[in-house]
Amino acid sequence: MNDKMLIWMQNWVFENYDDAHKLECMITLQTLGNPGWALSACLKNSIYQSKQLKIKTDRTEEDWCYCSIKDNKFEGRGGALNLNEMINYFRSFVEGKKERKNFNNIENEIINWMEKWYHQQCANEWEDSERFIIITNESGWFFSMFLEDTVCEDKFFDMIKIKKTEKDWYNCYKTENRFEAEGGIFNLVDILNVFINWVEE
Repeated sequence: MNDKMLIWMQNWVFENYDDAHKLECMITLQTLGNPGWALSACLKNSIYQSKQLKIKTDRTEEDWCYCSIKDNKFEGRGGALNLNEMINYFRSFVEGKKERKNFNNIENEIINWMEKWYHQQCANEWEDSERFIIITNESGWFFSMFLEDTVCEDKFFDMIKIKKTEKDWYNCYKTENRFEAEGGIFNLVDILNVFINWVEE
């Protein structure tokens, strides 16, 4: 699967990383228990930290999205099917757009899959927080997916280790009840594709 929004996010992390702006915890994306998604992006020591943003969209109990700037961070919260919208608001903000840009959802296959799969699981009272966790760490990205009460809980996964260069690498593995992976700054899409292909097998 391809995903232009996640590729954009990988590039944004790379372009805004320097010795003063640490890579660790620049981006934190995880699920909420209500259910929904939470996105946090560190803006400290960047050109964005002094900008203001406040968005509050309540359409229904499940269809909602809040975004703001707080403590030098972009903070977004949204319903189970509002992840794409939330990341759109973040991109529009850092690109200086006054309104959310209408990015083509067809180009965001991975994000759309994550929304739909998570929403399907929530229909079975699977609303625990921190099911999906995606964060930047010292070397790039870390992904963790809690598998308890899913069809993948007891599914076998053969560890994958790919290293093309010092910057182009990723490792994917399964612990007792989690699928976990880590990789370079430009390997988030690779990691999520491994997870999706494994789930869909």
